[in-house]
Amino acid sequence: MPSETLTYQAESPKAELLQQWLPPLLANLSLGRAQIAIDQIRTSLQDPSSGRIRLATVKSANKGVVAAAIAIQTAINDENAQPLGKSVDATSLCWGDTATIVHAGVTMRQTNGVQNSPLTADVIGKLANCLDLELAECGVSFVQWGADPVAKTDAETDTHSALSPDSVAHWCANFGFEPLATLDYMSGPVDLVTETSLVGQSDRSEPALSLTFEPFDWNDLAENWAAMERLVEQTYQGTLDCPQLCEFRSANQTMLGYRSSAAFAPKYWFTAMDPASGRPAGCLIVGLHGSPGSETDDPDADGAQPRPVVEIVYMGLVPEARSRGLAACLIAQAMRIARQIGGDRLILAVDQKNIPARRLYERAGLRSMMGEVVWCKRIAAADPGKGENE
Repeated sequence: MPSETLTYQAESPKAELLQQWLPPLLANLSLGRAQIAIDQIRTSLQDPSSGRIRLATVKSANKGVVAAAIAIQTAINDENAQPLGKSVDATSLCWGDTATIVHAGVTMRQTNGVQNSPLTADVIGKLANCLDLELAECGVSFVQWGADPVAKTDAETDTHSALSPDSVAHWCANFGFEPLATLDYMSGPVDLVTETSLVGQSDRSEPALSLTFEPFDWNDLAENWAAMERLVEQTYQGTLDCPQLCEFRSANQTMLGYRSSAAFAPKYWFTAMDPASGRPAGCLIVGLHGSPGSETDDPDADGAQPRPVVEIVYMGLVPEARSRGLAACLIAQAMRIARQIGGDRLILAVDQKNIPARRLYERAGLRSMMGEVVWCKRIAAADPGKGENE
């Protein structure tokens, strides 16, 4: 393939072409990961307000499109999700500064029945540059890519040569991404017994743990947002959960991302107060998947809506509030919310290296559903080399 003329191009995706490319493009993914990619693309095609697809391709004069990279830029369609100080009509649709790589890989694995040679690192790098330029022009500055966990020997290698040329990790590395963390996605049932046991109320020999929760006041947004930002920054100090994220995103940027997510639920942002000191001990941000109901709803009734799922989007304690068991109060509060709105399941993501948190979540009845390596990188300003040919 190095002797061929290759053209790198960013273009608007056409549904019929995506259908043609997706089977070979997703062939090296697990079934679960491939289904996630398909769902992301389908949702964006059916509902552009959920995000817009950006596409970069490598075209051969003889073979057509031989490789592609698909990304989805975050959509912002809620006035609460706009950057502070920017006046935007609540009905307008804006685009965030983040994007997610759905997948990147070859779209043509054989020519006339003969297996094609793997693309070189140089070709992959130029495809990455083409997509970077497209995303930069769209205002994207941070990109993440979720992939199946790689083998330990691959994850720990100091070079990319040990990775299979067809592996997602190989493509991530040659796209200039860095592994941020390996996450466990956990899920568990919601019940009153677990909720009360977490805060010690089931054991009278020990005093019940206690935090009070003050809902975020969205009416005085500028002042309260700044206070919440400072609190979140404090919870980042010495954190074991994705500590490298601070190198890529500020607390403000991360919080804006929470506000623009599909699970955004402004009613369930809290400052956790320590009654003993009267000072903030941490924060809890809860997201909602599905429509809220009530604790007395009958899920088996005719026409009943599916029960909502509550997500712990973020929870953290300031350093001086740690090692006192107070994190259990944050989980108990999320379970309390889930019960009140008729939810029966709690979900969250946790860094696999955050052993204390994982043990706490397991004590709360949560179990791992799947793992994911999150890769990320910053996007620089547009490079004039866009559209170069090889």
